Amino acid sequence: MRLAPAAERHEQKPGMSDGPLWITEAEVEALVDPLALIAAVEQGFLAAEAGAIREPGSTRMDGLDGGDSYLTLYPAHAEGGFATAKILAGRPANAREGRPEIDALVTLVDPATGCIAAILSGRALTALRTAAATAALLRRLMRRTPARIALIGTGGQARAHGR
Repeated sequence: MRLAPAAERHEQKPGMSDGPLWITEAEVEALVDPLALIAAVEQGFLAAEAGAIREPGSTRMDGLDGGDSYLTLYPAHAEGGFATAKILAGRPANAREGRPEIDALVTLVDPATGCIAAILSGRALTALRTAAATAALLRRLMRRTPARIALIGTGGQARAHGR
C-alpha cells in the first residue's frame, strides 16, 4: 500500500511535516487497491515467516466502562519500513445503540526520526486487510481458480471480502 497520493494531496514532505498525515476511513477505502493489498499481505506473510517483522504481542485492557469495553494495542515493525501501532477499542453494547462495535486507528512511525508520519482510520483498513489475507491464503491453497465463490457473513468484514 502506497501513501504518496494522500501525502502529495496534503503537501507533506518527509521530515518537513507539521504533524502526522491523517487518512480518513473514506480515503482509506478510496486509496487502497485490493489487488495491490493482496500482494502486500502475501509479502508480509513471507517477511513474517522469514523473521523480518517484529510483533511483540498485543496488550489488552478490559472493563474500561466497568463492563465489557476494551482497548487493545498491536505494535509491529518490518525491517526497513515504518513501525506501526494499531489501537483497537471495542464495546459490544455499541451495536445495540447504533454505533460501531469496534473502532481503530493505525499509526505509522518513521523509525529514523521517531515521528508519527501518519494516522489512518483503522476500521476500513482492518476489514480490507482481513479480506486481503483471506484472498492471499486462498490463492496459495487453491489448485485452480473457481468459477464462483460463496461469501457468508455480515457487516464491514463481509463488505470488504465482497470487494
